[in-house]
Amino acid sequence: MNGQPGFMENADNVYRTRDYIVRQIIGVNFDAEMDNSIFSQDTFFARTPARDKQFENIFAKRFNINGRRMKSSMYSRQYVE
Repeated sequence: MNGQPGFMENADNVYRTRDYIVRQIIGVNFDAEMDNSIFSQDTFFARTPARDKQFENIFAKRFNINGRRMKSSMYSRQYVE
């Protein structure tokens, strides 16, 4: 790892809920026969004091420091303690 927190690795969006810091990796599925779709690979990192401090340092200038989820039509979830 190059010094950045795990929740930032390959992230297209990062936001925070009451219990988790969530990394979203967003993709678009182009399909000639069916509808195109936007999908999200979500990783939920349990909030800890250390992760919260990292999050707050990275996003200190955000208007809404907690951020928001980017909507997608499909998603997968993974949880990290």
